[in-house]
Amino acid sequence: MALVDAGPVRLDYFDVGSGDPTAVLVHGASSSARIWHSVQILLEQAGMRSLAIGMCRAGGSDRTTRLEDYTPSTYASDLSTALDALQVRRFVLVGHSLGVAVALEYMKDHAQESEVQALVLVAGGAGSARAGADANQVKQLEEALAATAPEDEGTRRALWEPNHLGLPEEVRDELWRDILNNPRERLLGQRMFERPDMTPTLATMSVPTPIMAGAADGTVPIEATVQGYLKLPDEQRNLHIFYGLSHFPNAQVLAEVTAVMGDFIRYSVPLGTLAT
Repeated sequence: MALVDAGPVRLDYFDVGSGDPTAVLVHGASSSARIWHSVQILLEQAGMRSLAIGMCRAGGSDRTTRLEDYTPSTYASDLSTALDALQVRRFVLVGHSLGVAVALEYMKDHAQESEVQALVLVAGGAGSARAGADANQVKQLEEALAATAPEDEGTRRALWEPNHLGLPEEVRDELWRDILNNPRERLLGQRMFERPDMTPTLATMSVPTPIMAGAADGTVPIEATVQGYLKLPDEQRNLHIFYGLSHFPNAQVLAEVTAVMGDFIRYSVPLGTLAT
């Protein structure tokens, strides 16, 4: 793990491999960049470089106290600043879960600052607008966070573990610690604020965009992710469903996810445009 300056915060990141192209990997709401560990190894074996970047206060990234710093739009801005600092200009952008919202915000507001060669969206829903939480919902969430007892950790991990068995045990342990260390600000900020309708961004997507999801996803229903796929231009979209899997194919069936991602990139990104 290393740290990169992203304006007011430093973000942790894992830079693995070399070659052509570079994949920039963005994690989900409660996770950290570690979730991409095994995917990064497989991408390296396939001759690709990957950068898994942790959002504000995920893993070893800096923490702030402003709830506004924990929204997809702010994450996208931080991501843009971090990529600029790392001098990564041309890449394939990959988002999982909330990372899909971050990737779409990046495409809407920051894509002109770089060259995104393809966009890979994993279990991220339809890109629909979402209302922010009202005062009562925020209070309920805070009460739920405060009521979580230490003795619940074993039960929570037992439910979480089967969805992450594609990661080595030591990586699962580190990722679980990252999740336990999530601050109140991150958990609240990601739910409090309204999210805009990203349908126009999906409908005008100009780069190849495969969508992946587990058919048994209980977090983001597969129907919502398919709706997002249908909003993409016909000539850019591709859909791959993993039957029997839940919300975390990138931590369950790593070889399959990497193969789908790698094959699509290599066959869809025009020759001569891959990063050097």
